[in-house]
Parts: sequence; structure tokens; C-alpha cells
Amino acid sequence: MKKIYIIIILMAFSQIKLFGQDFQWVRQIKGISYDYNDFANGQVVDDNENNYIIGNTESLLFDLDPTLTGTDIIDNTLINHTFRGTYLIKTDVDGNYLWGLTFGSYKGSDQALDVKIDTDGNIYALLTLEQLNTNLNVIEGFIKIIKISPNGNIISSTAIKQNYGYNNNMYPYSFDLDSQNNIFLSGWFVGNISVNDNP
Repeated sequence: MKKIYIIIILMAFSQIKLFGQDFQWVRQIKGISYDYNDFANGQVVDDNENNYIIGNTESLLFDLDPTLTGTDIIDNTLINHTFRGTYLIKTDVDGNYLWGLTFGSYKGSDQALDVKIDTDGNIYALLTLEQLNTNLNVIEGFIKIIKISPNGNIISSTAIKQNYGYNNNMYPYSFDLDSQNNIFLSGWFVGNISVNDNP
């Protein structure tokens, strides 16, 4: 019991300074008409303290600009099937909206997984996107890694098929870049997969 009293007395007489963080800003990402399932799935900060946020939205009317007064409305109300879209937005160090992108054409059950920045300042987005194959009249799923410039222009895109026949599917989990900007993709698969066949 003496030890507890000594500690309490020492704490009472010592000057303890606690340092907290100053609140800077906050942004909200959500649909306009209704609050659906809208998610921020990944976030990365570049050397200039710009923020890149990647996520999913199930809101047919969606404002890419998360600031209170800004609007960059994405209208998906003409889609007549189950909708899930993906987005990437860039804000500056003060939370001001700089640009935003959406991905995919079919937008059925698309998924945004993660975002990275390479040594040149380019942004890489890892997504799974569905496309309508009009020749076969089927929906095909692809793992996509999209390379984007710091000003929001798409530089390149790599597609990896997800489905290789009945119960033969590949699923991404995460990815990373090395110091030479090589891409390493991890995930899991079901059935028999040959990655050498990929487009």
C-alpha cells in the first residue's frame, strides 16, 4: 500500500504535460438521396500530404466531392440491376477536393480493395470489376490494377481474369509495390488456375 501512495504523491507533485492532436478537418463520403452502404476501403498519403481514398458505393446518386460545399455528382440511376460502384478521390493537405474517378462499366458487384503510391508519385488502384461480354452475353469478372497520374489521368491498366470455368476462380486480397515499382499481388483461388493464360 505504501508503494501506491508514493506513486500517487509523486504524480501529484510532478508536472505532466499531455500532448494531443489538433483537429484539422473531416470529410464524409455518402450517397445523396439515401445513406446506402458506402465504404472507404483504402487510403494513402503522398509526399505532399495529399490524400487518396478508394472505396465502394451502393448509392445510385453519389457525390465524389466530400467537402460541404462542393459537388461532383455521379448519376447511376439508369442502372437496372444490383449496383455497386468504385471510386478514388484525391484531397489536398487541407481536405480540399482535387479530383475523383469512378471505374467499371457494368457496376454490378465491383470492389475497390486498396491504393498505393509508387516512387514516381503515380497512384495504383486494386479493384475487381465486372464487364458485360456482348459476344457471349455473360458477365465476366476481372482483377484490375490501374495506374493513375497525380493529376488523375489513367496511365495504364492491367487485367487478370477471375473466372476459369466452373468453380475455378481467383480472388485478390492485397498488393504492394517495391522500390522499382514492380507489382506484387496476393490472394487466393478455388479449383484449377493457370495464371499464364491471363490477357
